[in-house]
This record gives sequence, structure tokens and C-alpha cells, in this order.
Amino acid sequence: MMVDIGDKFVIHINSEKGEKLIANLDYIKEAIKVDMESFRRTREAKKKVFREEFIGPLSKVYDAFDKSFASEIWKDIGKRCVACGNCTAVCPTCYCFDVADEIELNLNYGVRYRIWNSCQMDDFAKVAGGEDFRKTRDSRQRHRYYRKFKYPVDKFNRYFCTGCGRCSRTCMAQINLVETVNSLLSQQCQGIV
Repeated sequence: MMVDIGDKFVIHINSEKGEKLIANLDYIKEAIKVDMESFRRTREAKKKVFREEFIGPLSKVYDAFDKSFASEIWKDIGKRCVACGNCTAVCPTCYCFDVADEIELNLNYGVRYRIWNSCQMDDFAKVAGGEDFRKTRDSRQRHRYYRKFKYPVDKFNRYFCTGCGRCSRTCMAQINLVETVNSLLSQQCQGIV
């Protein structure tokens, strides 16, 4: 995990594999006190930016998703979405993949490996026989939002959105996660859903 503190980055190493990756890199140094003070200021500034952006508490966010599966908001987002996959490419909690097979011509050997894939890609939900469970961009966008605010709460009692804002910043169609969630909250408050 990297945090930009201006002229440097603070790197958080959270695994043994990460430790091994940086072990012999002489340009990565232990953070000194000044760096950590700058990091704390940056972190505090970010907390202020993301504080109270939703127009309701997180408990209401879950309720809004519980009641908005058929909302017109998804159609609006689907019309704007260009299905580039930028939102999922930068999301720290998106981890979907596909499996690819490369078979030798003699059919005796081959390699199977994972490749990154995204629920925003056109063919992601296609299965054998050509059936596609999420044919439209609005259904794919809705699925992405539900994977952050509804499904993980049901299963793990946690939201999977970190609040980093990367998806909103990289979206070519300027779809903003906070605006979308606030629209759902607003609809719930008005009893539209």
C-alpha cells in the first residue's frame, strides 16, 4: 500500500512476500520521523475529504441497496458507462479473474493460468451456451456497487468499498460513486424505490 506524502511515498508492507520484494532495494529506506509526521497530516487531510460524504449513515446505505435493485438510477449509470473497466482496475477490493488454457498442438501438454478480468467487461458473466447473466452495462454497474455495499455486508458484515475514490477519479464517463450512493439514499428517503 502506497501513500503519496508529496515528494515521497510511504509504503506499508503487509506481507512476507512484500518484505521479500523490497529486501535488496537500496532506494527504499525506513521512514524517518519527519516522513511519518507528513504521512499523518496527509492521512488526516484525507479523512476530512472523505468524512460525511454520504447524505446518510452507513446503516442507511445498506438499507438503500436492499431496496433499490430495480431503481432507475442504474439505467442512467448504464447509459453513461463506457464499459472500459477502469473502475475495477484501480479498486483495491476488486479481485476477479478468468482462467485461460494454452494447449500444445500435440494435446499432451498445456498450461492453465489466471488472468485479471472484471465484472465490467462485456463477456465476464457469459457461461457455456452463450447465456449472459449481466448483458447490459446498467446490470454490470449495479453488480459492482452491490459487491461493495450489499453482498459483503450480508456475508462478512463489512463494506468492501474503502472510500479511496479511485473509481470515481478514473471513470471516463465521470460516474461518481458518492453521487450514485447519495442518489440511492435520496430515493429511499423520498420513498421512490
